[in-house]
Amino acid sequence: MRKSISFLVVASLLILSILPVYATDFEGNENYYIEKCKVNPLPKADVDVCSEFNQYLKNKTDGISDRLKEIEDTLATIEDDIVKIQDTITSLNNQINEQNNQISYLEERIVILEASIEEKDQLIRERMYATQGLNNSNVYLTTLMGATTFKEFFSILSAISEITNFDYELMESLEADKVDVEESKQLLETQKQELEDLLELKEEAEALLLKQRAEYHEEWERQYEQSEQFKSDMEDIQDAIDAGSLNYPPSSSGSWGQPVASGTVTAVGWNYPDLGGGKVHTGMDIGAPVGTPLYAPANGVVIYMYTGCPTLGNGYGDSCAGGMGNNIVMIVQVDGTTYAVKYYHMQKTNAIGWSSGNFITVSKGDLVGYVGHSGSSTGAHVHIEVINLGSMSYSEAASLYAQKGGSFGLSTGTGALSYRCSIISWPCRETASDIFGYSLRQLLH
Repeated sequence: MRKSISFLVVASLLILSILPVYATDFEGNENYYIEKCKVNPLPKADVDVCSEFNQYLKNKTDGISDRLKEIEDTLATIEDDIVKIQDTITSLNNQINEQNNQISYLEERIVILEASIEEKDQLIRERMYATQGLNNSNVYLTTLMGATTFKEFFSILSAISEITNFDYELMESLEADKVDVEESKQLLETQKQELEDLLELKEEAEALLLKQRAEYHEEWERQYEQSEQFKSDMEDIQDAIDAGSLNYPPSSSGSWGQPVASGTVTAVGWNYPDLGGGKVHTGMDIGAPVGTPLYAPANGVVIYMYTGCPTLGNGYGDSCAGGMGNNIVMIVQVDGTTYAVKYYHMQKTNAIGWSSGNFITVSKGDLVGYVGHSGSSTGAHVHIEVINLGSMSYSEAASLYAQKGGSFGLSTGTGALSYRCSIISWPCRETASDIFGYSLRQLLH
């Protein structure tokens, strides 16, 4: 495995250097010739073109190795460009697929060649055994002398010559196959090493992409919370608290309620499970169809709701509402402890009639909204965060939100890891999946 390879590979660079000119245009048609040249036995008409194709693969592989240094030099120019990184990953995926196809072709070719070697070797052994007796007993001479005419004599001589030529060509073919199989094995090992390099490049490129996306998300959230609308909503919350309009519902007891009617838990802990752990993920994701009901997980109060994003957003990278999409913030109490619970990427529906500065009391299991695909989202799901606010009262918790914003002063992105409840006291970030007792891929009904 290459110890240090730049992860920013533009896959097109892997195939653009000057290569030998071939009679056949293989570039972009590799899969066609792979299928054409792996048949057994190979039609005589295809022998030359397939031999040329095998040389093309060898030269192309050599070119990949020679250009790795050039690829590394692209790092400085695209490291901050998410679009170019995404394009690079797409190109890498194409290159990896092509490499896998070539490896499969070489593996099949080696099997065919080794079978051909064994068959020819056995045939040569049998012919040598058969002709040994002829040579020792002068049968060739006897056969020739048995001719009754010159025409018959030369006919027999010609037949003996053809047999000898066949044996010679057979042995030459055997030696060629042996050389071919060794070269194919060497090329196969090179191709496998290049595949490992490409996979490593892809993994590093994906890690960089996640890092860049995390930074973008943090910036989007900061910009969102600096917007005039958000600031106005926070002022309304504080005014309502000061006016004493915040009620105090009873604390829930026992376990937390299920937050969604049904779905599949797709992310737990503190990292995305399917992306190598490259990006901090501050909550739990539950995938479910758009329109699936969302419920209050405990008795509490809805202090904030945003429904200004389209239900079906523009996918990952949509900065609506700081990337959170339509969202809701609840302050709840369970067994005497106060928590903030946030749902992101909801449907564009104000299911509870919330308005700015209006606190809505909810009980465990009450409908509060629906699953959507809004904001920066890769698919329909709800993202859930839980923040432990200890012994804070409802008004103190709501006031903290109004002053500090969605993070309650506990940072976002990689900075959020420093505020986990496992390492500090409240206020702190809980592992949402642990709070609800859910595991990755768990089905909820």
